Amino acid sequence: MKMQLAMDAPGATVEQVGRGLAAAEAVFARHETTAQEVAEALAAREYDEHAGAFIPPEDCVDGKPPKATVTRRQMQIADLWYEADDAAVAACYGDASARPERAQLVLFPRDAGSPSLQ
Repeated sequence: MKMQLAMDAPGATVEQVGRGLAAAEAVFARHETTAQEVAEALAAREYDEHAGAFIPPEDCVDGKPPKATVTRRQMQIADLWYEADDAAVAACYGDASARPERAQLVLFPRDAGSPSLQ
C-alpha cells in the first residue's frame, strides 16, 4: 500500500508545511530511502524490541531471546524518521519557541484521503 507523508503542524501555513515536508524528503533522499521504508524499518525494530529480541541471552529465562526479524538495512535507517521529523519541524516553524509540542511528521495510506490534521 502506498503511503503519503504529511505533517501535523498546528498553526502552520500551507507554505510552512511545504517547507517542512521538503526538509523531511531531503533527509530521506540523502540516505537513498523513502518515508515509507523508514517508517516500516522503525516499526520492525520496535516490534523486535518489544518482543525481547535484543535481550542478551544471559538475561533470558530460557537462555535465548526470540529471533530478531528486523533486517540490517532496517536497523541502519530506522532512526532516520526522527532526523526527518526534526528537520521538518525546524523548517516549518523556524524559531524553537514557536514549535507546538505535537508538531510532527505523519504517514497515512494514500488512498485513505487527507487526514484531518490541524
